[in-house]
Amino acid sequence: KKTMKRFCLSLIIGMIAFAGMAQTSDNRFAIPVGFGLNHLDAEGTREIFDLGEGSFGFETGLKYYLSPSFNLAGNVSRFKLDADGFSTTSTDLDFGLEYKLANGKLLSEDSKFKPYLT
Repeated sequence: KKTMKRFCLSLIIGMIAFAGMAQTSDNRFAIPVGFGLNHLDAEGTREIFDLGEGSFGFETGLKYYLSPSFNLAGNVSRFKLDADGFSTTSTDLDFGLEYKLANGKLLSEDSKFKPYLT
């Protein structure tokens, strides 16, 4: 489906852009920016990627490097859905701690693959 291709391309571009914002002890702050597809399942259907009933939302935040293993993270996201006479706006505010697996103990700090848990 054309919509699925758009979604996958958006996801890949977002992951590449996010990966370019590495944090180190010298560069402690990062500002992630992203977007996503939000869907309302108004009729009980499973058509998750039907853009006719969905909309793109926006997310941004601030991350702070604490150590090779931990980051503090805060994010805010907002989206609006309009579908079949139903309209809503959602704003989410999240705070958390990220544990980085590429911390020199589990994976090398110089690893090209740098997963983390939130």
